[in-house]
Amino acid sequence: MKKLIDAWLTIWIHLISFLVGGAVCYTVTNWAHVSWQQISLAIFLVVFLLHIIEEGELPGGFYYMYNTVFDPQNQLYDRYPINRFSEMIENFLGIMLTLAYFWFFANNITVTACLSICIVEVPGHLVTGKKMKERLASKGKTNWYNPGLVTDLLGFLPVGIYLVVMLVLARASLAELGLGLLLGVASMLICIHLPDKVFMSKNSPFVYDHDYGYFNRFLK
Repeated sequence: MKKLIDAWLTIWIHLISFLVGGAVCYTVTNWAHVSWQQISLAIFLVVFLLHIIEEGELPGGFYYMYNTVFDPQNQLYDRYPINRFSEMIENFLGIMLTLAYFWFFANNITVTACLSICIVEVPGHLVTGKKMKERLASKGKTNWYNPGLVTDLLGFLPVGIYLVVMLVLARASLAELGLGLLLGVASMLICIHLPDKVFMSKNSPFVYDHDYGYFNRFLK
């Protein structure tokens, strides 16, 4: 089973990139016939995918930040609290859920759910960025950058503002906004909090076997 999961861990980003690319191609080729909600969800998917890549691959190292900020005394940076498997599950579920919104449930409620993620992402990375700057100040870190911050500020922030404007113009009802926020919170609990708890293990075999990504320059 471990070999099968290890193989999956090497290809899952390619798969979600293909699926997101398909949604984008559909949107572009059917631009005159898709709703603004579907267009918005397609844009959100692109930002979400780029965010995943920034955190995990280019430059990568999000796991090190997460595993130190949330447990400062932790020495198991490569597997606890999050590990390669739990992080994959979180991101994969998030992308698949958003794709379901895009293809089958593109409406004010699902757009509001995605807006709630934009609202959480930006301050979350700013706070952790500040903490990492303080933690690594003696190693030469002088800024708040952390893997995911660029796609937050250049992606989730403007997209969030755009979604607010569009929801106002669409005259989304208070019921739709309320249900959307509840759906967003529930989605984050199911896609992020639950996998964290279920797959959290100091003995996880799914360790991060590469370097610390962006943080490598401060940890040599």
